[in-house]
Amino acid sequence: YTHFRIGVATAKNLKTICDEHSLKPKGVLDFGSGYGRVSRFLPQYFAEAQISVSEVKQQALNFQKRQFGFSTVFHGQHSESFKLAKQDLILAVSVFTHLPKDAFITWLNELIETLNPGGALIFTFNNSEDKKYTSVTRGKDFMYQTQSEDQKFSFLSDSLKDTGQYGHSFVTHKFLEELLKEKSVEYSFLGNRLTRV
Repeated sequence: YTHFRIGVATAKNLKTICDEHSLKPKGVLDFGSGYGRVSRFLPQYFAEAQISVSEVKQQALNFQKRQFGFSTVFHGQHSESFKLAKQDLILAVSVFTHLPKDAFITWLNELIETLNPGGALIFTFNNSEDKKYTSVTRGKDFMYQTQSEDQKFSFLSDSLKDTGQYGHSFVTHKFLEELLKEKSVEYSFLGNRLTRV
């Protein structure tokens, strides 16, 4: 119940954020969409948009195509495998919270490059300055831990077992600002507005 409650709230909050910024996307990509926690609710809020989903888990893509009829994009752990037409809106929930530093930077750049002019990338990250993480992050701009909740699902054939590629990452606002300034893009921090229930 909580899983889907967060999913529908995220889709609704995404629509509110888009309305506030006058974004009317014709193409929406849920990057790293899993089995559709958020994407299954996107047509309700973005009825005019073409919804696409991407994943490293082929079974998850097969499920979403079968259940929801979404366009699917399979890719590997590395961005060279990612091929997709430009998008107006890219959502990445619980993706950048799991990537090691090199992958974090590479995928952030890749997704920015996949935006149409005037498009938006909206993503979540673990803020290392948050009080609940400071005992772990100790003030570092980027911290990566080789552990993941996917380890609990190791009995599933598509669980991500390589914690060197999928663990837990924590970043500061400063770290993100430096990356985004290099790309010369406008940005703003939304706090917990995207996933707030």
